[in-house]
Amino acid sequence: MGRTRQPHTGYVLKHLWTIGELVSLKPYPAPKWLIKGWLPGGGWVLCFSKPKIGKSLLVAQMLHALAVGGPFFSRQPQPMPCVMIQGDTPMPLWQEELAQAGLPADSPVHIFEARPGALSGGLDPIMAELRPLRPCYVAFDAIDSLFVGLNINEVEPAKEVLRRLRHVAGGPAFLAIHHARKGSPGEQEDLRDAAAGSRVLMEQADQVVYLRGPEGPIEITGRLTSAVYKSQHLRRTEGGLWAWSEPKRPSLASASP
Repeated sequence: MGRTRQPHTGYVLKHLWTIGELVSLKPYPAPKWLIKGWLPGGGWVLCFSKPKIGKSLLVAQMLHALAVGGPFFSRQPQPMPCVMIQGDTPMPLWQEELAQAGLPADSPVHIFEARPGALSGGLDPIMAELRPLRPCYVAFDAIDSLFVGLNINEVEPAKEVLRRLRHVAGGPAFLAIHHARKGSPGEQEDLRDAAAGSRVLMEQADQVVYLRGPEGPIEITGRLTSAVYKSQHLRRTEGGLWAWSEPKRPSLASASP
């Protein structure tokens, strides 16, 4: 069978296995992570929820951890240059939100102020400003603000969105924020189906981070991992940053004989 080098792992893997071949492969090649369980080293992440839940701050928090080498939810990533393309929140308001959240004033994450629809037309102006920074990871906030006039409920426009995101990101991995809004085309009971374009985009994403509410839970699903950060174990600072407290487990000394 043909073999393909997987961008997530760097290993050369087959696509077809017998049961015997699969169970005898020990260990199975581990995926490469930028932030383990959250940001894969290849492919792209879709982060979505209703508006004003905390997506942008969560992503800014991840980027800061990635830029300085952690920590994020007890993870310690390797530091790398990061850029957040902000086309959703007006810059004065975003400045205020970042200051209130308590992210360090000397954070090395670059924020690129983009006008609504900035990625709908020519990409050269953005590329000219990003190129000198040589970012290793780029986050886009938000797809529905940066792209105007494209119906991303349809497959071909959604593919064009991803093509443009990959071109701007430049590297093997990036993240995009997407708003889930009621009244979207094809709305159903499940918020995932009500999000404009999210169903099409989710099918293309390597990882999906879904915020169900302002206090959680946070659900992560994808080709490499799945996890649920339950609301009772999540906490948010007064400024809105996210933190995770490990569930307490009884010690041996306190266990019943």
